[in-house]
Formats: sequence, structure tokens, C-alpha cells
Amino acid sequence: MYKKGGFDIADVVAWKEEHKTLKAYPKADELITENPMSFMIKKVDVLIPAAVEKSVHKGNANHIQCKILGEAANGPTTVAAEDILRSKGV
Repeated sequence: MYKKGGFDIADVVAWKEEHKTLKAYPKADELITENPMSFMIKKVDVLIPAAVEKSVHKGNANHIQCKILGEAANGPTTVAAEDILRSKGV
């Protein structure tokens, strides 16, 4: 999910505890769409690829616009992408 300006973490946690999901979180500007990879190129402070291996790769690494990449999947970033991101200061 994405919200320009960021989320109120306490509100997100409360919603998740009550509803057991974030799927319909009402305060997000966008939720996962048919193309979840479109979220990879949004300008964000923190990007957390957390489900799919090789989500960040040579083909999209130049378009990644985050300050911090928090890898939470098993191998979400390829070696080629790591080199590109490192050169960008991520």
C-alpha cells in the first residue's frame, strides 16, 4: 500500500489488529492493483520488497526512488540491481 506523506503507524496497526488484514485499509492512497510491480517505482522513503524473489532487478533498479531498501523477502534484489542501487546511494 502507498500513501503520499506517509502513514500514521498506530492507526495502521490498530486497523490490522481489528480487521486481520491491510487489504482494504481505507487511508491508503493506493492499494495493490493488478500490477503490484508499479509500486516499486514510487518515490518513497522506505521500500520493502517482502514477497517475491528478484523483485528489484537490472530492469527496474534505475527507477527505484527510495532512501532505504528493506529486503524482507528471500532474495528480493539481484546482484546487478544491488550495484545500480549502491551507485545511487540506496
